[in-house]
Amino acid sequence: MPTPLWTIRRETIAAFDQLAREQFVDDMVARLGVDFPEQRQELMPAGMVRAVEHGIAAAAEYQVVAAADVADFLQLWFRSGHNPERRWPWFAKLLENRALSPRVRLELVEKSLAAVSS
Repeated sequence: MPTPLWTIRRETIAAFDQLAREQFVDDMVARLGVDFPEQRQELMPAGMVRAVEHGIAAAAEYQVVAAADVADFLQLWFRSGHNPERRWPWFAKLLENRALSPRVRLELVEKSLAAVSS
């Protein structure tokens, strides 16, 4: 059995994961601040970070974990005022359908919102 050329310690991987998460949060705070300027002004920087982190945790509860999907979930999160389950009663039912991929579930939510808005 060949020996690996080098090994990355778990602590190093955890540090990279933490840095990637922090960068993602920073990127989302900046993007959502542009898309939702009223919330940015109301929440201030620390509140925006907390709202994004809370939204990431909510996305994970629905097994939405890919960066692009989480970014879309966060758009919905901010659009709903940080409580999509209360604003759109059908939201949770669509996202809980584990037979569909997270991408498809998010697309169904968007289509449902479009139908409600028209």
